[in-house]
Amino acid sequence: MRLQRQGIQILELVVLVLGIMFGVVFLGRSLGWSPTGRLLLQDGVLLVALLALNRWWFHVPVYLRPTPPLRDQLKINTLPIIWMVLLAVALVGSLTVGQPALGVGLTLVISLLVGCCEEYLFRGLILGLCLRLFHLTTLRRIWAAVALSSLLFGATHLVNLTHQGLEPTLVQILNAFALGVLFAASYLRTRSLVWPILIHFFNDFVAILIGGLSEEARPVGSVIAVGAMVVLYCGVALYLLRRQQLPKVQANFAALEN
Repeated sequence: MRLQRQGIQILELVVLVLGIMFGVVFLGRSLGWSPTGRLLLQDGVLLVALLALNRWWFHVPVYLRPTPPLRDQLKINTLPIIWMVLLAVALVGSLTVGQPALGVGLTLVISLLVGCCEEYLFRGLILGLCLRLFHLTTLRRIWAAVALSSLLFGATHLVNLTHQGLEPTLVQILNAFALGVLFAASYLRTRSLVWPILIHFFNDFVAILIGGLSEEARPVGSVIAVGAMVVLYCGVALYLLRRQQLPKVQANFAALEN
């Protein structure tokens, strides 16, 4: 009975999110808003709705304050930190040859809003509900929760089929899935959603500042390069969520079992 209830809650959350997103996008288009305005409206409304739904309906504990000391947090997030440094170098190089595609202030707001909204939804609520569904009794069950939440995160990029072909969309889905696995591992080890939000924010900040919010297809890199990154992300996540770390993860998220 409990298994069925948790599965239904995940389905309810996905349906509610899709309903809110399509409703807000339809409203924004009806009002003649720009893509930037629609994105701000969509994620702003969605974040407020998710906070309210969790408070009065789903009751999933979402943690911001980390349990490990700062030194351990930095070790856990070594790869994301290196990635952010490389993104910063790419951003500086891009801005030396041209102007940003969007204003820095607006890009900052959009990236922070999107990072907070998506991480609260996928790592906070959906991963939490998946952990309730599969329980924390074994590492295999925890990985099942990570995989399901990351698959849902990757599947959201199917919407890109409206303005680009199948191949680049599948590459984006695969890349998003691997990033979701890495973000989930970081959250489970640190018990802080701040780290996934920070990494997600910085990734979007650089991408939007360089490429803007154009709905046209963007280059996604070669399949080999993306495949290498996917292997790297998942490999690091496997190391972070290895068997020796199971007691720490169970202790961090024991409240989910209540």
